[in-house]
Amino acid sequence: MTDQTSASLPAARRFSLPRLRVRHVLGLFIALVLLRALVALPALSEGFLKSDNDDLMRLVVVRDWLAGQGWFDTVQYRLLPPEGVAMHWSRYVDAGIAAFLAPLSWVLPQNLAEIGAISAWPTLLLCLLMALIAWGTARAMRDEAVPAAAPAAVAGALILAFGWIKFGGMEFQPGRIDHHNLQILFCTAAAFLSVVPSRRPGWFGALAGAAAAGSLAIGLEMLPFLLLLWGFAVLRFAFGQAGADRWLAGFAAAIGPGALLLMAGQVPVAAWGTRWCDVLAPPMLSLVAAGVAATLPPALLAGRIRGPLPRLAVVLCLAGIGLALAAPLLGPCLAGPYSAVPEAAREIISKRITEAVPITALAGFEPEIFASLVLPVVVPALAALTLALLTRRDLGRAQGVALAQMLGFAAVGLGLSLMQNRAIAIAVPAVPFLAGFAAARLTAIGSHGHLRAAALAALAIWSLMLLPTLPLQLYRDARTLAGFPQAAPSGGSADVACRSEAAVANLAALPVSPPAEILSPLNLGAMILAYSPHAATSAPYHRSADAFWNGIAPFEDEGAMIAALRKSGATHVAVCRSEDRVENRAVAARLLAGDLPAWLSLAGGAEGPLLLFRVDPAALASAMPRPAPPAAEEATK
Repeated sequence: MTDQTSASLPAARRFSLPRLRVRHVLGLFIALVLLRALVALPALSEGFLKSDNDDLMRLVVVRDWLAGQGWFDTVQYRLLPPEGVAMHWSRYVDAGIAAFLAPLSWVLPQNLAEIGAISAWPTLLLCLLMALIAWGTARAMRDEAVPAAAPAAVAGALILAFGWIKFGGMEFQPGRIDHHNLQILFCTAAAFLSVVPSRRPGWFGALAGAAAAGSLAIGLEMLPFLLLLWGFAVLRFAFGQAGADRWLAGFAAAIGPGALLLMAGQVPVAAWGTRWCDVLAPPMLSLVAAGVAATLPPALLAGRIRGPLPRLAVVLCLAGIGLALAAPLLGPCLAGPYSAVPEAAREIISKRITEAVPITALAGFEPEIFASLVLPVVVPALAALTLALLTRRDLGRAQGVALAQMLGFAAVGLGLSLMQNRAIAIAVPAVPFLAGFAAARLTAIGSHGHLRAAALAALAIWSLMLLPTLPLQLYRDARTLAGFPQAAPSGGSADVACRSEAAVANLAALPVSPPAEILSPLNLGAMILAYSPHAATSAPYHRSADAFWNGIAPFEDEGAMIAALRKSGATHVAVCRSEDRVENRAVAARLLAGDLPAWLSLAGGAEGPLLLFRVDPAALASAMPRPAPPAAEEATK
């Protein structure tokens, strides 16, 4: 019997599966990312046409830069010409996209080169993000007693990252060339660098500080996340976590010079004194300087300041002094990045821009998006917290601190999203860790004789996050049938019908010498700039109140249209056929019905989703608003 058993061992080994390793999991997901990019290529041209305004405008900006516009000149001159509108975007993102577009244009036609570039750039960023998440999750779980915990954790984290709308589903999909994906990459790097164990915490802190400075240089949307990260680092230092003093010193020593150098790299010297509140400029540098002054000295003198309360007291005292000195620069920015924007434009941003509405409002008119944003935060957070409590005896101190910090990011992101749903971004860098932690804990439980229960629990967790949200869809349909208003911000979805090749053909039919200047709804301005040589008068960018107002008010009130045409000098008006189904767009509905004022005439044919009307300047000069038509119920009397 013994001989037969011994003889069978080599055969069993020969046919056994190799142990799953982290590199195998990462390789699988990198392959999936690349495969998705290849599959998306044939339809990317049409898909990009319907893409976000910022993606279209970013391509316009990159084209202009490659055509000779200066590195420091970020004015979009075809938007409200001739002065144009200054864009608050970073040239560093333009450089990344151009690194693909320029060489591709040497060997491919321009349109194909652009398709390749807008696919390659977000695909590269997602591959880097996957590698970062795999590295950070595996390092954070390396103290697990179960060998399979690290690969399971990486698999859980990458499943979520690949399937969640904020990662693979939206921000990193081919064609997404806005700056948010690069911000997510930098902030995720900083988050993992703050929680993974290291023998050189000072270097990890410095790398995290450099990543934080990179995020600030690209945009300020993630500033609350970075301040929270800095605050957690102070708490770890105050309560004496091993290496926290060196990590904090490295972070503070890197973020200050890094932010200054990155600002100098994209802002001309003559504009260094401009007090912009929406970009990395003197106000933001003063805030960073206050943070450095409050944390670097205590971290360097950690041996002389002992105990949580003295350390916190020193940091808070220095922070108060720093903020008081920075107050003259920071004061005007306390109202937010839109503090210099006229009230009318702020109202449009807060009520009519989808990402600015509370996340609870999304449940009424976009339940699928609401669920796809909220469930992948709530479910992993609750699962991780529950499993940590159930297995707290096996939880190391470093893992417990890391879990607490990541849960803090998730809680703050969800809380602030109740005011503006875009704040959910604060939770984004923490979610892969939470999903990975839950997967590791489930694997550890399964290894102790409960494998089936662990597998079923894991399946339930990921099903809740990623399966279609049928109940919410039924809820929305029931509200619609009952006659409840959908409360959706206006100005968005109705214009998607005009993001089409037929609409672009109508634009191409206009004479290009001289180029037309087109007054259009808010969400068509970027398309006009990207797909025609013509100029636009509206786009959703807050540095120009006129650009906001021109895309909303003229289509609701004829007097506003007359005023906008006179001020901008626009030669044409564009109206999407779906406008007549949008509440409050009375002027658009009248134009689509053929009820034209004397100063407008149809330009070209009446076919296609986009109608263009020619402005008669002589008739416009003496035009007066016509009375509104009677309401439908009055007209039938």
